[in-house]
Amino acid sequence: MIAANEMLDNVVKYTSNKILPQVFIAIRKMDTLQLITANTITPIQVDSLRNAVYDANRLSQPKTKIDHNEAKEKNKKLGLIDVYHKTKNPIQINFYTINDGSIFAEVIATFKI
Repeated sequence: MIAANEMLDNVVKYTSNKILPQVFIAIRKMDTLQLITANTITPIQVDSLRNAVYDANRLSQPKTKIDHNEAKEKNKKLGLIDVYHKTKNPIQINFYTINDGSIFAEVIATFKI
Protein backbone atom coordinates (compact mmCIF):
# COMPACT_ATOMS: atom_id res chain seq x y z
CA MET A 1 0.00 0.00 0.00
CA ILE A 2 2.99 2.30 0.48
CA ALA A 3 3.77 1.88 -3.22
CA ALA A 4 0.15 2.72 -4.06
CA ASN A 5 0.39 5.93 -2.07
CA GLU A 6 3.64 6.89 -3.83
CA MET A 7 2.04 6.19 -7.22
CA LEU A 8 -0.97 8.36 -6.38
CA ASP A 9 1.31 11.17 -5.24
CA ASN A 10 3.29 11.02 -8.48
CA VAL A 11 0.25 10.90 -10.75
CA VAL A 12 -1.39 13.86 -9.01
CA LYS A 13 1.73 16.00 -9.61
CA TYR A 14 0.89 15.92 -13.31
CA THR A 15 -2.88 16.33 -13.15
CA SER A 16 -4.56 19.14 -15.04
CA ASN A 17 -7.16 19.76 -12.34
CA LYS A 18 -6.42 18.76 -8.75
CA ILE A 19 -10.17 18.63 -8.02
CA LEU A 20 -10.84 15.76 -10.44
CA PRO A 21 -11.09 12.39 -8.71
CA GLN A 22 -8.15 10.05 -8.98
CA VAL A 23 -8.67 6.46 -10.00
CA PHE A 24 -7.09 3.71 -7.95
CA ILE A 25 -7.61 0.05 -8.74
CA ALA A 26 -5.91 -3.01 -7.28
CA ILE A 27 -6.25 -6.22 -9.29
CA ARG A 28 -5.10 -9.55 -7.90
CA LYS A 29 -4.32 -12.33 -10.33
CA MET A 30 -2.88 -15.75 -9.57
CA ASP A 31 0.60 -14.64 -8.51
CA THR A 32 0.58 -10.88 -9.13
CA LEU A 33 -1.02 -7.74 -7.79
CA GLN A 34 -1.47 -4.79 -10.15
CA LEU A 35 -1.84 -1.30 -8.75
CA ILE A 36 -3.34 1.11 -11.27
CA THR A 37 -3.57 4.85 -10.68
CA ALA A 38 -4.94 7.34 -13.16
CA ASN A 39 -6.12 10.89 -13.66
CA THR A 40 -6.59 13.42 -16.44
CA ILE A 41 -3.65 15.51 -17.57
CA THR A 42 -3.22 18.20 -20.20
CA PRO A 43 -1.54 17.34 -23.50
CA ILE A 44 1.42 19.47 -22.40
CA GLN A 45 1.93 17.27 -19.32
CA VAL A 46 2.07 14.00 -21.30
CA ASP A 47 5.81 14.27 -22.00
CA SER A 48 6.59 15.15 -18.37
CA LEU A 49 4.77 12.10 -17.03
CA ARG A 50 6.15 9.82 -19.76
CA ASN A 51 9.68 11.05 -18.98
CA ALA A 52 9.13 10.55 -15.23
CA VAL A 53 8.20 6.90 -15.78
CA TYR A 54 11.00 6.37 -18.32
CA ASP A 55 13.58 7.88 -15.96
CA ALA A 56 12.33 5.87 -12.98
CA ASN A 57 12.58 2.64 -15.00
CA ARG A 58 16.02 3.54 -16.41
CA LEU A 59 17.49 4.78 -13.12
CA SER A 60 16.27 1.70 -11.29
CA GLN A 61 18.26 -0.79 -13.34
CA PRO A 62 20.69 -2.75 -11.13
CA LYS A 63 23.76 -1.56 -13.05
CA THR A 64 22.80 2.11 -12.74
CA LYS A 65 24.14 3.93 -9.70
CA ILE A 66 22.10 6.93 -8.63
CA ASP A 67 22.32 9.49 -5.90
CA HIS A 68 18.80 9.58 -4.45
CA ASN A 69 19.25 13.15 -3.19
CA GLU A 70 20.32 14.28 -6.65
CA ALA A 71 17.43 12.41 -8.29
CA LYS A 72 14.97 13.94 -5.85
CA GLU A 73 16.28 17.47 -6.39
CA LYS A 74 16.75 17.15 -10.13
CA ASN A 75 13.44 15.66 -11.22
CA LYS A 76 11.25 14.91 -8.20
CA LYS A 77 10.78 11.31 -9.39
CA LEU A 78 12.07 9.50 -6.32
CA GLY A 79 8.60 8.15 -5.52
CA LEU A 80 8.45 6.35 -8.86
CA ILE A 81 11.98 5.03 -8.39
CA ASP A 82 10.95 3.66 -4.99
CA VAL A 83 7.88 2.02 -6.57
CA TYR A 84 10.14 0.31 -9.12
CA HIS A 85 12.39 -1.04 -6.35
CA LYS A 86 9.37 -2.38 -4.46
CA THR A 87 7.83 -4.08 -7.52
CA LYS A 88 11.07 -5.29 -9.16
CA ASN A 89 9.20 -4.69 -12.45
CA PRO A 90 9.16 -1.75 -14.86
CA ILE A 91 6.37 0.77 -14.31
CA GLN A 92 3.94 0.90 -17.23
CA ILE A 93 2.17 3.98 -18.52
CA ASN A 94 -0.73 4.40 -20.95
CA PHE A 95 -2.42 7.50 -22.34
CA TYR A 96 -5.98 7.74 -23.68
CA THR A 97 -7.56 10.77 -25.36
CA ILE A 98 -10.98 11.70 -23.96
CA ASN A 99 -13.76 13.31 -26.06
CA ASP A 100 -13.08 16.79 -24.66
CA GLY A 101 -9.43 16.59 -25.81
CA SER A 102 -7.92 16.00 -22.38
CA ILE A 103 -5.64 13.04 -21.78
CA PHE A 104 -6.32 10.22 -19.32
CA ALA A 105 -3.01 8.90 -17.94
CA GLU A 106 -2.78 5.46 -16.37
CA VAL A 107 0.26 4.30 -14.36
CA ILE A 108 0.55 0.58 -13.59
CA ALA A 109 2.86 -1.21 -11.14
CA THR A 110 2.85 -5.00 -10.97
CA PHE A 111 4.00 -6.89 -7.87
CA LYS A 112 4.72 -10.61 -7.66
CA ILE A 113 3.05 -12.15 -4.61
